[in-house]
Amino acid sequence: REYCKRVSIPDVYEDKADFLRSYPFDDTNPDSIISNLIRAYDNAIVLRDDIGSSTLSYIQLAVYDMRKAAIGNAPLVGLLKVTDDLYAFWGCLDDSVASQSERSIVKTGRRVERVDLYLRFGMPAEVIQHEINRLENRIRLTGLKYDDESITDLRVLVSKESYPDAVRLVESFIDGMELTCGVCKTRNMDVVLPIAKVIPKNEFFDFEAKYDPSMSEELIPAPIPDELTGRVKKLSSAIYDILRCEGIVRIDYIVRDGEIFLLEVNTAPGMTSNSFIPKMIHAIGWSVRDFLTRVIEDKLK
Repeated sequence: REYCKRVSIPDVYEDKADFLRSYPFDDTNPDSIISNLIRAYDNAIVLRDDIGSSTLSYIQLAVYDMRKAAIGNAPLVGLLKVTDDLYAFWGCLDDSVASQSERSIVKTGRRVERVDLYLRFGMPAEVIQHEINRLENRIRLTGLKYDDESITDLRVLVSKESYPDAVRLVESFIDGMELTCGVCKTRNMDVVLPIAKVIPKNEFFDFEAKYDPSMSEELIPAPIPDELTGRVKKLSSAIYDILRCEGIVRIDYIVRDGEIFLLEVNTAPGMTSNSFIPKMIHAIGWSVRDFLTRVIEDKLK
């Protein structure tokens, strides 16, 4: 109900389960995600000559993947594919539309929607101000006239607003040991890969520590007690099954005083030479090529 109130749509759902079924996938509901995607596709058809057929196809693919997710066994995994389609749309738009003005007009709409959502859900003022800056910069690139006083008024409004009824997410800081574990299950293979322990040289395992090999130390297999190794591997396998994952998945944790905290389940883990999964595969004596060949061949059977 709170969500419906904040996005200004009717609360027509019987309960939470009905909301989770209907809001993403019910194309008879004009406020559902798929209904909005279909309208986005209809709008994009009008712009076909400007954005190109290849760009348009990614929205069509997103609609297809939404319908596929609705009937699949793992709808959340299906929604990740929809997200990938939409990211691909924006990437293709940059490549296909030569005119900076035309690209900026489309992207201005995205910035307006983001500011709107941030306001509705009570994001911190500094975050909203940052998005307003990006919005104004994008409007300028369109080459169109606009009322800059309205942008100023919006900045003032955001700086004064305290959002007394805002829903905020507050998370405690967990200071502990960072571990990650890969899992792969197919018809003929059930593998929980060696656990990796991450020791960043920065204060946190941030972007630099993740992608610059010199900024973190990765120990595979992790030098941790056998009992903890067993618990992390058992938990990883169980999470894989509960979420009905497929293929190769990586699950990240922080361990503090023996207590395991789940951070995230990465259903599309990196596969570069500096990524965890290839290093875990090498640690069990396999080549990445042979491992992936097994996974693909089993999927094609």
